[in-house]
Amino acid sequence: VLGRARRLAARCAPPPLARLVLAWAFMWGAFASLCVVSVAYSVSFGPGVTRALLASWGISEAQTLGVEEPALIAIAVAVPAAFERLADSGGATGEAVAQFFSVTVGACVVAVRNFLRQ
Repeated sequence: VLGRARRLAARCAPPPLARLVLAWAFMWGAFASLCVVSVAYSVSFGPGVTRALLASWGISEAQTLGVEEPALIAIAVAVPAAFERLADSGGATGEAVAQFFSVTVGACVVAVRNFLRQ
């Protein structure tokens, strides 16, 4: 019965592109709905508060898209590449990186285990 259900699910599953389009449409729909609700709520306070709210949202979006996201992407790309280069360099530097990670990961595991035992 389980194999039959899997085959049926595989036949009925939409193609990957359709799932991607549906997911984006759902996310944009949710975003637009929440924006409408928020603006409708802010209108009840008057035009000055509505303008201030929209301006603060615009500034926060600009900061997120212009500063935070590029910085996070740069860090996500640069840090692994730097550690890989240090680890591949061999010698004392590679050993120091390996030792740092083994000690750090070990300490984190011990701390989590001790926390969970409490």
